[in-house]
Amino acid sequence: MSNLVIGKLKTLIRKYPKPVGIVVDYDTTGFRARAETLPWIMIRIGLAASLRSKVKQGCVGVMITASHNPGHDNGVKLV
Repeated sequence: MSNLVIGKLKTLIRKYPKPVGIVVDYDTTGFRARAETLPWIMIRIGLAASLRSKVKQGCVGVMITASHNPGHDNGVKLV
């Protein structure tokens, strides 16, 4: 990874720190989070997923899901 990429990642992690008292859960019932937590989740989980894809020589995709239910049922999936 280049110094430029590392610098940008450090900036993003500082800009979107993990909120105190929030636990990321992978169960569909426990992963629901309010919109203000989404940036740090996407930065940190996305970073881990992208590094894994580099090691495994694979791909990462982002799926934004919408629901006909209330807005809090919408979601983001890393695939």
